[in-house]
Amino acid sequence: MSVSFLNKALLWKEWRQNRGYFWMLFLVMAWVPIGVTLFSIAMQPFTDLAWGGDPHKAWSRIISSLVQGHASPFWAFWSSFFLGATLLGQERTGNTIEFLVTAPVSRRAIVSAKFFMGTGMILLIMLLIGLFMIIMPLFLPAHYTFHDVIAWWLPTTCVQLAIFGVCFAVSTLSGKAISNYLLSMIVLCLPLWIGSGVASILRSIYLNSYKYASIVSIFEHWGTMMFLPSYLFIPGATEKTGFLHVLAFLLVTVVSYILSCWLFERNPLEKNGQTLIFGNFLRVAQIGSAIFIAFFLGEKQTLILQGGWDIFFLFALIGFFATYFIWKVIFLLMRRWGYDEISI
Repeated sequence: MSVSFLNKALLWKEWRQNRGYFWMLFLVMAWVPIGVTLFSIAMQPFTDLAWGGDPHKAWSRIISSLVQGHASPFWAFWSSFFLGATLLGQERTGNTIEFLVTAPVSRRAIVSAKFFMGTGMILLIMLLIGLFMIIMPLFLPAHYTFHDVIAWWLPTTCVQLAIFGVCFAVSTLSGKAISNYLLSMIVLCLPLWIGSGVASILRSIYLNSYKYASIVSIFEHWGTMMFLPSYLFIPGATEKTGFLHVLAFLLVTVVSYILSCWLFERNPLEKNGQTLIFGNFLRVAQIGSAIFIAFFLGEKQTLILQGGWDIFFLFALIGFFATYFIWKVIFLLMRRWGYDEISI
């Protein structure tokens, strides 16, 4: 069996299999910065559109809004999100994953081909977008500079790679495409939920205490900072990023790749209808929803009753066990009706 780190035949297979996705990815990512800009240039002779007081620079309004932080590249998030959750998930959805792993190549090579093809496509498309932004002012006057483009392009590209990596790593755990999308979104949102949840609990308990205000703000800031989609959804978010942010995004990408290889090499790939590869999806949903209800109920009742940690833990335990036993009843009914597991 080949143990090559990166197999050329697998890379070619990924291109042949997913070239439709890649072309669609290019159209989605390039439509706003390139497509709309070219349309503005084509229509400029037929309109009296002026922006920034100079009609000759009107064509650059879309790019200027992006690179100067007045508009958000939300399309970049959805492109990276769906690509990361689809590349591996489609193999299980199409029931081709078992055939793929029987090929004379290592599982690490399979994951590497998919991961590097995905990251390579994102880099290539973003490189084309960046070059377009840089070259256009050489021919037409623009409202943005070379520095604006680089300051926007670097963090935007790196956070896209990080989002792709996280979603790809999740796809090694889950089953089919729909579960990949759901679980990837949960994992991406988890830091925000944890940070804001802990901050809300502390704020409820120490309602009249200013001594803990800094701790609350730390959790809120941590949750927002670790919430990767915020860098692409909030206008101007990439303007506030620095070199350490870029390094952090790249580190997330590298760790996601290593984790993807480690998980996929241990993936049993059983055809048992499970949504999660390692474990029962319903059990995970049971524990996860019980913890969520526990925190939610504890925080709300603490705020209403203006109590302390005793009130929080009391209602948190009530919420946890109530949700846990509701799931128990659901399991009993499912077994009675002949549904032991769901597959999505």
